[in-house]
Amino acid sequence: MTKAMKKIFTLLLILLPVFCMGQTKKEKQAAMVKEAVESGNVYVHVGQVIPLSMRMKDVSTDSYSFKLKDGKLTCYLPYFGASHTAIIGTDDTGIKAEAMPVIVNKKFNAKKKCWWLTFDFENVNMHERINCNVQIFSNGQTYIKMQPEGRDSIQYQGNIEQQPAAKAA
Repeated sequence: MTKAMKKIFTLLLILLPVFCMGQTKKEKQAAMVKEAVESGNVYVHVGQVIPLSMRMKDVSTDSYSFKLKDGKLTCYLPYFGASHTAIIGTDDTGIKAEAMPVIVNKKFNAKKKCWWLTFDFENVNMHERINCNVQIFSNGQTYIKMQPEGRDSIQYQGNIEQQPAAKAA
């Protein structure tokens, strides 16, 4: 064996374990998303709001989130948009649900590699029914479309994340 061949052989022996390390980051993310959706425990950190007929807005606070856990929806999301009916008695027009029971319809689109979740719920702030469509891609990217009764639809964009641990009191 020549000296050059020995160097190449040694280099291959060093790099071989790196190539055989198991799941890639992309595969781990896809497995985490699949587990979250199938178990019914979905937590989305919302980073952008896309109102109908308006520019996309970044939201820099950690307080906006969307959580489905054990068939119950908890969310607090801002709302920007036009109302087609008069709003009486409240200044908070955001979309809010606190452990609201929902019946979630789940479908997986193999071609697009994404999950579709659809359900209806009542907005606690405005006492209105909202139709919700959630699209979750295997890389964790999530789009949430809300269609409140009597108001323009609005979309939220974020990433699915591991559920944050409960804070000790």
